[in-house]
Amino acid sequence: MSNSGCKKFLDEEDPTNLSPSSFYTLPEHAEAGIAAVYSELRFIGGGAGIFSNNWQMFDAPSGIQSTETAQNSDLNNLYSLIYDGSNLHINQNWNGFYKVIAQANLVLDKVPGINPMDAVQKKRILGEASFVRAWAYFYLVRLWGDVPLILKPITSPSDPNFAPARTPQAQVYKQIVDDLVLAEAAGLPFMDASGRTSTAAIKTELAKVYLTMAGQPLNLGAAYYKLSADKAKEVIDYSTSNPSSLGLFTSYAAIHNATNDNKIEHLFGIQYNDAAGAGNPLQSSYLPLHQPLVSKIDGIGTSIPTPEFYASYEAGDLRAKNREGYFFTDYYTDGFKLPLINRGKPFIFKHFDLVANGTLGVEGTSRSDLNIPQIRYAETLLIYAEAQNRA
Repeated sequence: MSNSGCKKFLDEEDPTNLSPSSFYTLPEHAEAGIAAVYSELRFIGGGAGIFSNNWQMFDAPSGIQSTETAQNSDLNNLYSLIYDGSNLHINQNWNGFYKVIAQANLVLDKVPGINPMDAVQKKRILGEASFVRAWAYFYLVRLWGDVPLILKPITSPSDPNFAPARTPQAQVYKQIVDDLVLAEAAGLPFMDASGRTSTAAIKTELAKVYLTMAGQPLNLGAAYYKLSADKAKEVIDYSTSNPSSLGLFTSYAAIHNATNDNKIEHLFGIQYNDAAGAGNPLQSSYLPLHQPLVSKIDGIGTSIPTPEFYASYEAGDLRAKNREGYFFTDYYTDGFKLPLINRGKPFIFKHFDLVANGTLGVEGTSRSDLNIPQIRYAETLLIYAEAQNRA
């Protein structure tokens, strides 16, 4: 018996072992694929070692932020302007953006071959994937300049793109524009309260890309300033005609109210939903280290503004208004009781979730659904103002 066997039976493939080639066969697979693309965006709020998150790579070199903990050596190196390939924050952002791109590439490569599938649905999903890929490459090219331009799935170590060379910035920018133009033509809703890609987000991102291409490092000049202004104006014109669906919030506090996610001023954001196991992880980062300001969330004080930056705001500037603008200097005991606890220095209120952290008379839930905004209508207006002025 030991010398006889059922080789055919033993070699049978497991039907539950899915691969990209076997998975992308139904419209439902296309929807799952684009959901995976959006899910990858959350790496930005993810952890980067003890008392830190990936987002701090963008803030640390600004000189306007510090930390109360000083226990994360990678973060300390960023604050000291020491940047190298061993830094966890740098690695996680580089890898994170390319993971987003890899998921988008799968969708863009596999979904066109799904048949039968509703043509409108297919066009929408391909448009969304094109936008997100452009969003990721736009970050990469601004952070690192020439970067590998990978547009197809990498399936094995023998793939030529497994260790790709860097692509000149001009070519990367051309691909970003091509992706955004394709997304713009996909027939997506102008605003989308579900958090999926909207035409308003695509047009604003394209206007921002044109504005960037007009200046350093490509220096394409007046023609691209005009392209930027014209594209931003399309969003502004829609807002003028549809003020109830697209515009500015009446107060800055509304921006960090989770009930306003994906509405009015929010054109595109990184989505969080605590009930689905994907809550916003940043709340503790902005709370003072081990202080009784919130009853259910222990602050780690990993990201706080410098006193000099806080003092640079003029008296009466609403951006510096306590517990409304960018900062807070005092908060309620345990997040919901008097007296106020004065910390004597500013902390970041910009991403403060009142539902999670609490407000007077209402204890916080510790569960945050607050999105991380990526594109707001306020930015559309600023892009238009600069581009029109320079065109």
